[in-house]
Amino acid sequence: MNEVTILTPKELAERLKVTVPTIYRWVRLSGLPCLRADGARSVRFIWSEVLEWLNKRSETKDRLLTVGELAGHLNVSENTIYRWIKSGLPHYRKGPSGWYRFRLEEVLEWLSEETGSDAEFDF
Repeated sequence: MNEVTILTPKELAERLKVTVPTIYRWVRLSGLPCLRADGARSVRFIWSEVLEWLNKRSETKDRLLTVGELAGHLNVSENTIYRWIKSGLPHYRKGPSGWYRFRLEEVLEWLSEETGSDAEFDF
């Protein structure tokens, strides 16, 4: 039997290396699944459901994404992507202009590894 991991917004933000306001924006605008008691303002997240939500947002497997496309796909700022690059986010860099490109599957795997999750993403 698998153990369910329930996270606070702060814990989820730390796992995904985003800010707490980003977590709330995902709930409000992108349908991030959360638990909320009737009338309660606080929310909690089931880690496996968050991973499934991230996986479902994946529409592309092999295409290389720009910083802006990846940020838009994950609903984070471009600054968050650059912060992740400094933390070891797998990327491709080419030319003197120094643009970055990403494979979404590699990014999701990296996020999963960085959070210590055993979850696998199905594409």
